[in-house]
Amino acid sequence: MERKKRGITLIFKYALFVTIGVAACVMLTSLINGGLEKANLPIGQGVASEMPGVEIHVGALPVEAGIVRTEDASWLQPYEAAQLARTRAFEGEYWIRLPSSELPSRDPQLWIRGVDRYEVFLNGTSAFRFNIDSYNPRLSTQNQLRLLPLHDFRGSDVLIRIKQSSPGLDLLESSVVALPAEEVFSHIFRQNAVRALLGVLFLFLGAVSLLVFAANRKQLVYLYFALINISNGFGCVINAEFLNYYADTSALAYYSPLLLPFAMVAYLAFLEQIYGPGFRSLTTWLRRLTTVCLPCCAVLAWMNQDVYAWMTGELFQGLLIAVLIAASLSIVRVHRFQVDGKTEWVMLGNGIMILLWVQFWLLRLFPSIEKWMLAKLPLYAIYWQPEMMYVAGFIFVLCSGLALFGYLRDMQDQVHHYARQLKEQNRKLQELDELKDKETYRQLQASMMETYEALGEVAIWEERNRIAHEIHDILGHKLTGAAMQLEAAKRLLRIDPDTAQSKLEAALESVRKGLEDVRAAVRMMKERPSKDDLVILLNELINETEQMAGVIIERYIHPLPVLDAFVKKTVYHALQEGLTNGIKHGGSSLFFFTLRVEGDMLHFVLCNDGAPYTAVPYGFGLSAMKERIKHLGGSIELTSLDNRYGSVLKIDIPLKESA
Repeated sequence: MERKKRGITLIFKYALFVTIGVAACVMLTSLINGGLEKANLPIGQGVASEMPGVEIHVGALPVEAGIVRTEDASWLQPYEAAQLARTRAFEGEYWIRLPSSELPSRDPQLWIRGVDRYEVFLNGTSAFRFNIDSYNPRLSTQNQLRLLPLHDFRGSDVLIRIKQSSPGLDLLESSVVALPAEEVFSHIFRQNAVRALLGVLFLFLGAVSLLVFAANRKQLVYLYFALINISNGFGCVINAEFLNYYADTSALAYYSPLLLPFAMVAYLAFLEQIYGPGFRSLTTWLRRLTTVCLPCCAVLAWMNQDVYAWMTGELFQGLLIAVLIAASLSIVRVHRFQVDGKTEWVMLGNGIMILLWVQFWLLRLFPSIEKWMLAKLPLYAIYWQPEMMYVAGFIFVLCSGLALFGYLRDMQDQVHHYARQLKEQNRKLQELDELKDKETYRQLQASMMETYEALGEVAIWEERNRIAHEIHDILGHKLTGAAMQLEAAKRLLRIDPDTAQSKLEAALESVRKGLEDVRAAVRMMKERPSKDDLVILLNELINETEQMAGVIIERYIHPLPVLDAFVKKTVYHALQEGLTNGIKHGGSSLFFFTLRVEGDMLHFVLCNDGAPYTAVPYGFGLSAMKERIKHLGGSIELTSLDNRYGSVLKIDIPLKESA
């Protein structure tokens, strides 16, 4: 039942499309022709049969200084010349003479088209030349519109010199015509109305598609649809006779057959975009084959005109039919014949295109069919049959446009479907969130309590480590000095009691100073020192160390910028630790201390003359110092020297984040 319903829908769509198309053609024919009763054609006189006085001379005639000499000419009637054996194989120059008595009486005009090389003589003198001197074979003259007025030469015959490169006299009915000017333009309007209208529609659709593609460049389907329309539009405009009235487009018209394979390449790419990856295997191969043919035809257009005409004519027309059939079979194989808004229109366009091209071939193979159509269906034969290639292209584009519309509608439906799915998923997520809010909040509270407890334990351990570092840095230095004083007092107690007493007092003072330093360190942690605090504290530390330990410390402290409290404390304790270790472990008696700022880096250097440094694991004080410096993003280096100094302590601290 569903299949039958789809079949009825498809038949209705096709019937409606064909009905609208036929009605539009009938209305346009009536408008162009001025009614549907009979063909309203201009009454012109063709050389081949409608001008009894026309004569032909086969061969060359002497032309001297632009004046033709006809004394030795052998003039024949056109039918007599066509029956001669030598004219059937003739290749070269021949002449046509139009007697003035045969010309129209009102505003006569000479219209020559479809002739590659000719020259017109009026009163025996050359009046117009086309492609005579330097022959250019790459021209198409079938739609030329060059009018030569004859009203000023009524008393003289018109001589036309024609040079041809193919055998036989080509005297077509419409090659050389004499008729009034107004009938020429009336004929051009009627003959080109369909082609001009189709050209405008093609170019309009192409321009709109390009604008849409410019706004959405990810959708290449718009670009390919635009290229299909533009190639067909240029083909219509370039081959229209009314354009030749204003500009010679015979060279462009010669290359216009290349637009057909170009449009086919764009169409295959268009199908790839519509049907996606499952359809691309065959169409990609066909598109590549057609793309290869395109430059080959372009090269042959310049090198060999006969092969070029064959390739862009019979060969490519056959290839076009084969490509359309193969593409249609591929669509049916992959997607079936579905009524989905795309496939039915693509299949209809391909089918109509194939039928119209088959009709085009039949008329070329059997001229009697064309004569029968001209007698029985004159309006169709005159106005539509010559434009059948462009009409087929326009129907093809209409079907492709409807397929594009179906493709965009499917995309929109898909977007709406995804939007509905997303909305439903969001609703479910919201419901799930509401159900989990209370449980999540309870779990979050429990997690936060665990985190707070863990952070408290971490803070306790950090505080313990910090206090240990402070006690080590402050008291270690003072107790080292006190120990040295006590050791000296012990040795001098029996020898020099007075000096020993002074040493004991110095040791006691060192211990008291250590207690004061602990209090000062606590204040330093609580308060932000001023700009000069660090320099003052460093000098006090150096002076006390010299006094208590009996060492010499050369200091070079350069002006310092505003420093962070943590940086100040780190520098202070680094000097304190360096002096303590140098005295206690290295037995140093001489120190050199430098503190300066270069750029955004604080440089700390402390040298001594004690025992050379040996690589051993860092003790508690050095480990604490290293952690502080690493926290500031700095570096520490402790090395020994072979010359004057026993060891060197270098510290570099960046000031960007600490200043």
